[in-house]
Amino acid sequence: MRLSLASLRRVVKGDLTIQFVPQALTSYGGLELLGRYLRRIDLGARLRQACAGLRSDYGSHRIALVLLALFYVGARRLEHLRYLSGDPLVTRFCGLARLPTRRTVADWLRQFTRETLAPLVALNRDLVTEALARLDLPRLTIDVDGSVVRTGATVGWAFRGFNPHHRKDPSYYPLVAHVAQTGHILRLKNRPGNVHDSKQAVPFLRDIIEDLRARFGRRVALEFRMDAAFFQRGILQRLARLGLWLRDQGRLLELAAAQGDRRRLSMLAAGRPRRDRPRDRVGPPAMERPPAPRGPLPEARPPRDTPELSAGSVHSR
Repeated sequence: MRLSLASLRRVVKGDLTIQFVPQALTSYGGLELLGRYLRRIDLGARLRQACAGLRSDYGSHRIALVLLALFYVGARRLEHLRYLSGDPLVTRFCGLARLPTRRTVADWLRQFTRETLAPLVALNRDLVTEALARLDLPRLTIDVDGSVVRTGATVGWAFRGFNPHHRKDPSYYPLVAHVAQTGHILRLKNRPGNVHDSKQAVPFLRDIIEDLRARFGRRVALEFRMDAAFFQRGILQRLARLGLWLRDQGRLLELAAAQGDRRRLSMLAAGRPRRDRPRDRVGPPAMERPPAPRGPLPEARPPRDTPELSAGSVHSR
């Protein structure tokens, strides 16, 4: 189909009208959906109760929402607050007329101690277990592993440790447990960067198991997925006493909660060798060892005398 020239061209005879008016524009419209969900689970009141031991003119629960908004919009440092100070939806999400400065949030974070952090840990546990209870999963797979978090040179309790990409930088090495089916972070324990991956793993796993058993009882099967660094006697003994599953990714080891498998797990925890019947392997048959010869071995022949080379037969190059 051939188009006419008049349909391809346009005549412009005047200037486009431009008006400067105040408009509330935002790039973070998804915060509105997140705010509706948080109001449904009453997170504001629960944060107010969990942060009752902290003081702030803005309100401790509102500063906690400021930190939550930072993560959701992609900010990773407190200095990024100055780029969000004029966004109307961020301030609406936090329930504030203006956002606090970086120093105000940093001073609020310095108030945390072991006692004031415990209510937030319990709140996170309650939120995760409530979400898992609504899903009604028959099995929970808990991934436990350490994660390297780089820090500055003047941060307290940060040391050089396992950091293959930045060996000279100090770091933290927190122990993280999250649910594999949903991605929820169930528990986190911060540690300095110069510790082993399985350091403090036994009390860490004990608290996780007690919390999940108190919420779900025995109707939900628990399975722990860890690498070879957690293949320690104390961890195996605790899982064996509770009859839980252990899946070792590095060694491809699967230990079930049945009676026979619990016996094998106890034997591994005690350091005794397993006397199980070998399983049939799928694949090409292994090469058989040749049978041993019968009777006395034949005597070895004496070496033959080889003629020596004369000096004139060797040519120098």
